[in-house]
Amino acid sequence: FTNNGNNASNPEFDVNDDLGDLCYTTGNGGGSSGNDDIDNGYTKLTSPVMDLSTYNDPVIKYDYWFFNGGGNGNPNDNFNVTANNGTETVEIQLVTEPNSQWDEIDVHLTNFISLSSTMTITFESSDQVNNSDGHITEAAVDAFEVYDANPNATFELEQNMVDVIAMPNPFDHTLTVKYEFEASPDYAVLN
Repeated sequence: FTNNGNNASNPEFDVNDDLGDLCYTTGNGGGSSGNDDIDNGYTKLTSPVMDLSTYNDPVIKYDYWFFNGGGNGNPNDNFNVTANNGTETVEIQLVTEPNSQWDEIDVHLTNFISLSSTMTITFESSDQVNNSDGHITEAAVDAFEVYDANPNATFELEQNMVDVIAMPNPFDHTLTVKYEFEASPDYAVLN
């Protein structure tokens, strides 16, 4: 955890209430804010390949932290998030202003790119190559999640077919379940 003036240049803790107590960060070596930041290049984090071809409305959800300040002149570095489907790459977020806190983002991928079985998400933060500016550049990512905002499910029960739709998924307090039987069953047991 370091500060640049009165601003936190990287997070002291990961996101509250997520799984575990770690996050991905560009540097956590301590010392002054310029000791372990991005210098004259970039840091890139890419997700594993994901098959999202059967999702109706895949949403990527993540928290990010970006700091860019200090040094000489106007800070000119960035934090960029892209999606790739195996044939094309599209930008889904570009951050040029520092937030110096965790911010949560939800992105509906179908608004940006065609879905495939070879999807990846890449987080990249870069420091523009200019040894004289001395800007502090830090980024972090946590609580990454992919879910289907509009899932449909069909189940077969013995001889009868039933269509079940549960929404929203995931849910906080209220879950709506709609079902329709093709033929009336003799009985049904719900647990």
